[in-house]
Amino acid sequence: MYRVGIESGKVYVSLVMADRYLSQSIEQDLVHTGDKMSDLLKDELIDLGVDVAPVPVEHFRSPEKLFTFRAVVPVEAGQLSQPRADEQLLGMVLNFLLGFEACFGPLGDMSAGGEE
Repeated sequence: MYRVGIESGKVYVSLVMADRYLSQSIEQDLVHTGDKMSDLLKDELIDLGVDVAPVPVEHFRSPEKLFTFRAVVPVEAGQLSQPRADEQLLGMVLNFLLGFEACFGPLGDMSAGGEE
């Protein structure tokens, strides 16, 4: 599941899953290709018209026992909670979410159907 959330005043996009195998499969693909998630995300963001410095992508198991990949979106969380958040800020969050999907979709077994 892809998510957008605010934690400690930062806006994050994330991919969370309960499936350890899927998380390990994504990691394995990255090890075999030698790619770094931050570079893959930057490339996808450039394709979406967003030019930002490489953004670190964290990978950890959350307290809820969900395997999580996440990155900070370079926007101020306080501005998003205003009644009329700036379209440019919302666009940045959307582009990060789309960039995440484009990065992770081809990795591991993310594109496999529900029966596999």
